[in-house]
Amino acid sequence: MQPHREGFVDAALIPVGLVVVPLTGALLIAATSIGATRRAHALTVITSGINLAAALGALIACSDGGVIEYAYGGWRPPFGIAVRIDGIGALIAALIAGVALAVFIYSPQILRVELPRDEPSFFAMSLLLVAALQGMAVTADLFNLYVFLEIGSLAAYTLVAVGGGVATLASFRYLLIGTVGASFYLLGVAYLFALTGSLNGADIAQALMEVAPSAALVAAVVFLAIGLGLKMAIFPMHGWLPDAYTYAPSAASALIAGLMTKVSALALLRVLYGVIQPAHRSLLLPIGDVIVILGCAGIVVGSLMAVAQRDLKRLLAYSSIAHLGFIALGLGIGNRDAVTGAVFNMVAHGVAKATLFLIVGGMTYRLGSRSVKSLAGLGRSMPLSAAALVIAAFSMIGLPPTAGFTAKWYLIMGCLEADRPDLFAVVVASTLLSAWYFLRLFEAAFFSAEDHSADEPLRAGWELPVSMLAPIAAGAAALIALGLANQTVIVRLIESSALVAGLARGATP
Repeated sequence: MQPHREGFVDAALIPVGLVVVPLTGALLIAATSIGATRRAHALTVITSGINLAAALGALIACSDGGVIEYAYGGWRPPFGIAVRIDGIGALIAALIAGVALAVFIYSPQILRVELPRDEPSFFAMSLLLVAALQGMAVTADLFNLYVFLEIGSLAAYTLVAVGGGVATLASFRYLLIGTVGASFYLLGVAYLFALTGSLNGADIAQALMEVAPSAALVAAVVFLAIGLGLKMAIFPMHGWLPDAYTYAPSAASALIAGLMTKVSALALLRVLYGVIQPAHRSLLLPIGDVIVILGCAGIVVGSLMAVAQRDLKRLLAYSSIAHLGFIALGLGIGNRDAVTGAVFNMVAHGVAKATLFLIVGGMTYRLGSRSVKSLAGLGRSMPLSAAALVIAAFSMIGLPPTAGFTAKWYLIMGCLEADRPDLFAVVVASTLLSAWYFLRLFEAAFFSAEDHSADEPLRAGWELPVSMLAPIAAGAAALIALGLANQTVIVRLIESSALVAGLARGATP
């Protein structure tokens, strides 16, 4: 298999940069840098920089319908293990690499407060998580997807548990639910293998053309949807998420909240529309209806629960459940605009949520608190962080010119083109609820008197250190840049990919 652009790059180099490099970095830290925090951090940043360069190379190579395909060892599917990167995969790979690099640059200061003895271990496990997520983004093999899914989950469980105390219980709950999700997914893959004799996604899609609808095929699709739904935290399969996001260390929360569920959503998109739909479009009708219902329920419940929270990390966790509902809604509707909105929302929400968790981590470092009350006077004591909070919140609400506006616009167009005004009403109602709880934060930050008598500052001074503030500012700038350049991203990367280009406008699965 050859790279998309002749002479652009050896096709093997980008998958190596995306998967092997962070995996090697994790192993090097574990072998040489335990107890050597500066060396571990330097290795992590260098590794992440190479990872981001590979992701940007994939973006260039996969624009305008380009595809990078590579079979390891020259063994072609169904016998070999293949990598396939299209525009959507490259976009998610860039999201993973960019968020990870920002978190790693940001993390040393907060880790000295939250994890003073475990910093190198944190970097090693985080790189392992990045390698697994990148593997999920680029693999063309459903069993390899399972392997990467479990590697990433194990790393995420560890990153949550390292916070100690209540975080350990949250991690255990995450592990139990995650194991159930992985088991369902693996059962679905086993059924598909029994039906087709292959584990390669494209090969299975082709083989299913010759397979008649059957109970085994229905079971395969249902098991795959449930397994990935649990990993994605679609309501009511979200029970692991609020505590995991709330009690994990701040840097781990930003990394996991920004990335984990988005890659699972990408996997669900590929399974439904890349593997099953080409041969059995009618089979997805009831599956899509169920996903739409669960997505709407998650939007409403997540938004209402967010309104009631007083802990900022918990508020952001329930807000994530609502926004994962938006992604599920787009995937369930299944027409081109709705799926485009879902994919763009993966990126917009990933950047916005990581930025917001970094801001809350900065408040923990600077003020010693992460309660809504502690936001009082933030606009004066931490004005740059407060400005980034406003931009990220605008994107979460869906206000122009941020990326969140574009994501909701396409989602609304998908609802209307599918002749579902009821779903349009759900999106609008949730937007109002999002505005409600974020306006509470704005009121506290900009219009309340500063009073930290109950929470003495941990760090004196104006604003955050540059190493913490720069990634926050970069996240806010990325949200505006994505919003302004939305048509470039959508036309050249999302709608040009075969996965979305094959979907009809205004149609349902």
